[in-house]
Amino acid sequence: MQTLYPDYYAQFRCTADKCPITCCQEWKISVDDDTLKRWAALNPPVDSKLFTYVQDGQRVIALNSRHVCPFLEKNKLCRLVLEHGEDAISETCQVFPRETHSFADHEEASLMPCCPAVIDLWAAQDATPLTFPHPNIDSIPFFIRSAIIDAILQQTDRLPEQILSACFYMIQEIHRKKKPTKVFVSDCFSEKSFCQLYDAMDDLSPDCIDSVLECNELLLDLSVNYQKEQLYQEWLTPLTQQAETLSELLTEPEEELPAQWQAFRTAFAQYEPLMRSYLANEVYSELLSFEDTTKHMLVRLQWLMLQYAAVRQSLFLIWQDSPEAFSYEKVREALVIINRMTGYDEEDIYEYLENSFESLLWDWGYFALLAGF
Repeated sequence: MQTLYPDYYAQFRCTADKCPITCCQEWKISVDDDTLKRWAALNPPVDSKLFTYVQDGQRVIALNSRHVCPFLEKNKLCRLVLEHGEDAISETCQVFPRETHSFADHEEASLMPCCPAVIDLWAAQDATPLTFPHPNIDSIPFFIRSAIIDAILQQTDRLPEQILSACFYMIQEIHRKKKPTKVFVSDCFSEKSFCQLYDAMDDLSPDCIDSVLECNELLLDLSVNYQKEQLYQEWLTPLTQQAETLSELLTEPEEELPAQWQAFRTAFAQYEPLMRSYLANEVYSELLSFEDTTKHMLVRLQWLMLQYAAVRQSLFLIWQDSPEAFSYEKVREALVIINRMTGYDEEDIYEYLENSFESLLWDWGYFALLAGF
């Protein structure tokens, strides 16, 4: 079966001990059965009972008191690899941050934004858009995905949030049609439709304070479980404290906030090409990853908007605290940590959305509120 790759894929190299945010810390590392058998055959054998436990029916590595993999040495290299080679580590460790999704007649490989080296790859592209393969498949779902990716990467006169909001609206229209034709779908994503929708959106921009407050509450909600488990504390604790303070301030009219938000947007604008690469990659890798229904596409766009809003809100708080210290490294860190925090399984994404909102599928107005354009 043919495997398709984005243009950046072959450039990836793990930075190992040079990694600023190691993948061997503060998140679940799965251990497959074959790895457990290899561990038992090592000399001396690794006692899996001492280093792993079962969580949600899956065996994972038990992190130490510092929330670090017990096999990670002080030099930030893996003891198993150093002593026994890469075959000694689990499939998860060998594959990350690569992922592959299988379709009827082909496979698609991509890289996940949970790794700082991947973010560096995208940032190195500068203003040159990433290139994603377009499978030669006569299918409405694949057409929709390609149209969204092209819009994100090519409509540089519009903010990424505006483009996502427009695409969400268009898929809602398609979803309402029981049997949408290719002509109808093509018309939804035509240049004329985009222009008409943007004209309408320009007159419907959500209130800045309402948008910031909602994104603030969203960030706090996403952080609750990680705070309980004492994960990402160095990054999350000051951020959530600042978010709580901001929420308290916003219960009263805040005259300075709109000006601060605009100043932040000016500082954030230099990273817009990176954000477009991030969003396009996530649409490519996740929009059709489990289903190709319009309902699933809407859910996936909602999750992507949720992730983007959390990244942007965390960066706004970081900028607010110290505008002069706002840097690429801060942006990269926010992208990596938020995507690790929100790297839910498909079932968990649906459960979170169903439990946190009135309906699984949002109204367009709420999507636009998080977009905050």
